[in-house]
Amino acid sequence: MPFGYTGKILLVDLTTQTITVDEHDEAFYRSYLGGRGIGYHYLMQAVPAASDPFSAENILVLATGVMTGAPLAAACRFAAVGKSPLTGTAGESEAAGFFGPELKMAGFDAAVFSGRAETPVYLWVTEGKAELKDATAIAGLETKDVEDAIRNELGSTKIRVAQTGPAGMNRVRFANITNNLGHFNGRGGFGALMGSKNLRAVAALGSAKLPYRAPDVLRDTAQHYARTFKDNPIGEQLYVYGTTAFPEILSAAGALPVNNFRRSRFAAAAAIGGDRYNEVLLQKRKGCYACPIRCKRGIALDDPKYGVDARYGGPEYETTSTFGNYCAVDDLAAVCKANELCNKYGMDSISCGATISWAFEAFNEGKLTLEDTDGLDLSWGNAESMVTLVEKIGKREGFGDV
Repeated sequence: MPFGYTGKILLVDLTTQTITVDEHDEAFYRSYLGGRGIGYHYLMQAVPAASDPFSAENILVLATGVMTGAPLAAACRFAAVGKSPLTGTAGESEAAGFFGPELKMAGFDAAVFSGRAETPVYLWVTEGKAELKDATAIAGLETKDVEDAIRNELGSTKIRVAQTGPAGMNRVRFANITNNLGHFNGRGGFGALMGSKNLRAVAALGSAKLPYRAPDVLRDTAQHYARTFKDNPIGEQLYVYGTTAFPEILSAAGALPVNNFRRSRFAAAAAIGGDRYNEVLLQKRKGCYACPIRCKRGIALDDPKYGVDARYGGPEYETTSTFGNYCAVDDLAAVCKANELCNKYGMDSISCGATISWAFEAFNEGKLTLEDTDGLDLSWGNAESMVTLVEKIGKREGFGDV
């Protein structure tokens, strides 16, 4: 068996509720490496080219990569692979966080889901074993409540949960998969694919030690990086700001998408930029598995209009940008609320914000009217309408369903 792998891949037939295990030799892993490589291998074998992404013929693969679980910065990612409900083509989306390493430590390099369950289920993976469990009672809950319910049922707060959300169960085509509520397989609509299979979540907990060819070298490299990454100005900036400094930097360079890419500078960039973010929102810095950079933002916002649950984390640059400058919105609290709603419902904040900014442009060009938008005024900069539309999309209500 090659170093860094378990050699085992779960095959979960949701239609028949059966689980088997594929075991592979070193040649397989040298051919496909991991992550998207493994995912596309199964996809090309199993899914007919003309199949509908929401059909039971499609598969969903959650696959760890070559380095997933290694004690190194930025080596925690895993891929979601399948025929994308958003594009109709083969696709993949990666996420960081903790789920990928946990899946490996629980005994498996990947999980391949085929078919469709009659009623909502979730997969429980631990210590080399896997079983499907009933998720009917939690299927419609928001993502935080699902994570809490699964951990309570299984008896450990250490369980890592990757899940679709209400948007995915409603087949919003840019629904995502979230793990630990703040890390996302965002692009391509794989949360919608997961929801179409009635697969509400995958929960993992493991204690296996992964074998490495040179564990001392990995440990020494990780320790050296943790001591020195701030010596590089980019490393220091990522620790201090995460990605939240980019609105001001890109606006100054004339490279910031504003008014749905109609303009490239935003006069109010500082109002949603890194210094303002740190001043009014930042409570703590959070990171991914084995990464010392801690570029994720832990926030607190006790706003009378846009109070935000800190469990859902704070927006990163892409979200600040799509709900902020894309829509000419300079209200950071509203941007945070839009981010929280995306995370509650399980939607890709980039696709959601960009779609809303397109609607703003269409409204301002007279292509959409108040009658079309359920009375929402989508004039540039209208933060309240932007937030309302996020919720309507997640619930597929009225113009949000359009």
